[in-house]
Amino acid sequence: MNILNKLIAIIITVIIFHFIFRYIDFINQKSFKTTSEWWYLNAHITADDGSNYGIYIWQPREDFLLFSISDELNEKYYFAKVSGYELQFELNKVNLSLGPNYWIQSKNDPFNFNIHIEYNQTFMDFYLENEKRPLEVCGADLRPFKINEKDRYCSLTRLGIQGDLTIDGNSKYVNGIAWVDHQKLIQRFEGWEWFGIQLNNSIDLRVAKILFNNSIVYGGAVIDEIGNLVERIYNGSVEKIYISGNHQVGWHIALPEHEINLSIQPTFKNQRFNKSFWEMDCRANGSFKGIPVTGLCYAEIV
Repeated sequence: MNILNKLIAIIITVIIFHFIFRYIDFINQKSFKTTSEWWYLNAHITADDGSNYGIYIWQPREDFLLFSISDELNEKYYFAKVSGYELQFELNKVNLSLGPNYWIQSKNDPFNFNIHIEYNQTFMDFYLENEKRPLEVCGADLRPFKINEKDRYCSLTRLGIQGDLTIDGNSKYVNGIAWVDHQKLIQRFEGWEWFGIQLNNSIDLRVAKILFNNSIVYGGAVIDEIGNLVERIYNGSVEKIYISGNHQVGWHIALPEHEINLSIQPTFKNQRFNKSFWEMDCRANGSFKGIPVTGLCYAEIV
C-alpha cells in the first residue's frame, strides 16, 4: 500500500509539473507572438530600358517571406507570400534560406547582402552594398537578436543595389538605391504610417505617425550624407491629401522644428497587399532647410 501511495504521488507530481511546463510554454509562446523580429528591404530601381520599379521584401525569423514589385510604367502591382520550412538563422550571420529563396549577409562583410527570390515566373537576384554608416536605434546592431531583449532597431538607410529582375519571364538588368531595416519590437501598436525617404541632397529621413493607446505619436530621424543621426523627430504632422472627396493622392509631411516640408505621392494607385496593409513606391518633393528637394520614398500603412 505504501508503494502504491508513492506511485500515486509520483504520477500526481508528474501531472502537476506537466501542466506547469505547459503553462510556461504558453506564456513564452504568447510573448514570442508579441515579439517580432524581421528584416525589411525597400528599393527603387531602374532597368536598362529606363523603366522604374519599386521593390519591397520582408522576411522575419519565421518561415515565410512577403514581397511586392511596383511596375511604375504599366501601373501593375505584383505581390506574394512565400511559405516554407527550410528557414535557417545563424548567429552572427544572417542566412535566411527559404526553399529556393535566400537573404544572405556575409559574416566578413556584414553591411552587404545577396538576395535571391524565386516565385512562379518572378525572379530577383540582387547585390546590395551599403553606402552609409548603420543607424542604430535602441542600441541595435545587425546581428540576430535574442527574444528576451528589449526593442531594438537598426537601419541601413542607403545602399546601392544592382542585379537582375525577371517578371513573367522577361529579364532585365537593374540598379538603384535601397533601404534595409533590422527590427525587433516587443510593443504592439494599433497602426502606423511609416515613410523611408531618400532625398536628392543625400539626406535620408525616417518619419512615423504611430497610433498607440488610442493616441498619435511621432518618431523618426534625420540622417546625414555619411549616416550620422543629426536630428531626432518627435513632433510634426503627417496629413493625408485628398481630391474629389475621399480620393487620397498622397501625404503632406510638415516638420517645422526641422524645417522640413514634403509632399509624398505614390507612383500609382492600389499598391497594397490587402485592405489594411499597404506598401507603396512613392516620390517626394518639397523643401529641406528652405532649399527645394526631391526624393524617393516608400510608405508603409498598417
